[in-house]
Amino acid sequence: MDGKENIMETMRINRLPAITWNRMDINDIPVNLPKLSGAELAIDTEKAMHATTALDVKTGAGENADVIFAGLPAYSVSVEAGETLETLVEWKSAGTQGAVLNVQASEGSTVTLYTHLKSGEDDTTALRLLLNLEKNAKIRLVELLEPGKNGVLVHDLGGTVGENADIEVLHLYLGSGDIYSGCRMDLYGEKANFTYQAGYLGQGSQLLDVNLIANHFGKNTTCNLRADGTLKDQARKTFRGTIDFKRGCKGSVGAEQENVLLLGEEIVNKTIPLILCAEEDVQGDHGATIGELDEDTLFFFAARGIDSVTAENILTREKLYRLAEAMGREDVVELARKAIEEVL
Repeated sequence: MDGKENIMETMRINRLPAITWNRMDINDIPVNLPKLSGAELAIDTEKAMHATTALDVKTGAGENADVIFAGLPAYSVSVEAGETLETLVEWKSAGTQGAVLNVQASEGSTVTLYTHLKSGEDDTTALRLLLNLEKNAKIRLVELLEPGKNGVLVHDLGGTVGENADIEVLHLYLGSGDIYSGCRMDLYGEKANFTYQAGYLGQGSQLLDVNLIANHFGKNTTCNLRADGTLKDQARKTFRGTIDFKRGCKGSVGAEQENVLLLGEEIVNKTIPLILCAEEDVQGDHGATIGELDEDTLFFFAARGIDSVTAENILTREKLYRLAEAMGREDVVELARKAIEEVL
């Protein structure tokens, strides 16, 4: 197939849970993607196998993204009660492709999952990652996302989190292409916890569109959402961060914060922190810090013979390296360092 036959119909994904005026252009985003072939995933554990179905988990990109993943191969990693697993997931080869990965963390299990999604020039790639955490389970998900030049990466994540279970997500958005990223965690069990940390660099005409949702259903659930990024040149970024306190989630606490450094006159930055509340006995906090380098910082560097462009790169590198070091596993940290140097 070629031409129009090889292009999916336009779909709108990453929908804000509580929509606002369309003229603000933040409710969702339209995407036009080619039809994807099935991707082979390299998963370095014997527990990985092909799956016939996907877990029944809602995701950040939303139901409209289902068509992207329809018919694509599904993989599954299941960790038994009380077991511990650490594994790395990568594409086996380059190309316009996609896949679905299910991760089942049984009661009391601990999973550390690293994904490195690097695509080639002009490639469109998509991964849907579905997580289910049973009582007292823990998942640490560390993801390095690198779309190639003129490429597109769709990354769609969803999870259900049981009683006293803990999900930690760390995202580093780099590369040269456009990124559409959805992340939704449903905190069903009492004392379930969701921690999210993201770093990004947008430059050139790169697009980054993120929809992050923490749904508090269970009592005494907690979330802490943090993003720290830099935008340069004509980069465009939308970051939707929603904490939704559902009726019945008494005693729950949620916080979100995004910090954005703007290094250009033609940047388009949209930061949307949102708290929804249907329960009285909860605590929510949200905020954003957005700005350019201040005169004192520029003077500090200039006094040491460092021009403004070099100063900007030093500060951007430091922000990204801080998150890379937090990834933990040395070979993944090294991949992140290399990815940072490729874009700076």
